[in-house]
Amino acid sequence: MKIKASDLRRILEIILTYEEEIGNTEFEIDVDYYWHIPKEIRYDPYSEPEPADLTLGQLTFDWEELERLQADESRAIGYCLAWLGQILIAIGEEYP
Repeated sequence: MKIKASDLRRILEIILTYEEEIGNTEFEIDVDYYWHIPKEIRYDPYSEPEPADLTLGQLTFDWEELERLQADESRAIGYCLAWLGQILIAIGEEYP
């Protein structure tokens, strides 16, 4: 599967426009920690993670990194998408 950055940008714009139209101009996230499953296991449906494979991620850390990016665009790295993804998952599960 290939996804164009321009399509991703447009999709995110459509979703955020919808949220604003229904009154969601801010999102409150009531959770902070989440289970992080390494990508080698996450995308292998035939393996089952061992407890030792799991680590904790933290939404406040992810958001702080994205705020730093907003303040200094030169900090952009590909992994920013993973931080944003975790934030979007939390919002999407809270505001279905």
